[in-house]
Amino acid sequence: IKHQLPHYKEDQLIAICDVGASMTTLMILDSGHHIYDTEQSFGGKQLTEAIQHHYQMNFDEAGYAKRHGGLLDGYSKEILVPFSNGLVRELERLIDRYYSSADVKKIDGTGDIQKIDGIVLAGGCSSIDGIADLVSAAFKLPTIVANPFTDMKMSRHIEEGLHNDAPALVIACGLALRKFD
Repeated sequence: IKHQLPHYKEDQLIAICDVGASMTTLMILDSGHHIYDTEQSFGGKQLTEAIQHHYQMNFDEAGYAKRHGGLLDGYSKEILVPFSNGLVRELERLIDRYYSSADVKKIDGTGDIQKIDGIVLAGGCSSIDGIADLVSAAFKLPTIVANPFTDMKMSRHIEEGLHNDAPALVIACGLALRKFD
């Protein structure tokens, strides 16, 4: 995934933000090595519940509508924008928590704390249109949506079907690539 970030260099700090159904996890990688992680109770379930209550749907119907569209006018303004802004606030809290953590601070050549150089979004909510741009603007950092299938060769039909689900499959792909001794 690191090669998907523009201008990636080996000595950078990369924040991986995995926004799952009920939990958002922040992992910090320093030169590709895990140095920090933290979690916050926030995820796509809140968006599904907002759809459920606003449109008087059951939870499964709301989840289907969230993934496949077809929601009435006003969805973006009344539900999606507030959720997306809430997601950015949660990411700000997680990243602030990293910067205030005394035991993991990496000091750069000037004696200052090295700042995060890029953000990778993963998890189901990463597929929300425009979320990477919103996060990038909020943090003023290059931000990408993870796609673990970028370098895999597959049928065009499979690739089209995986496009929206790819960020949600990052952990599954990582586990599949693990070696067992």
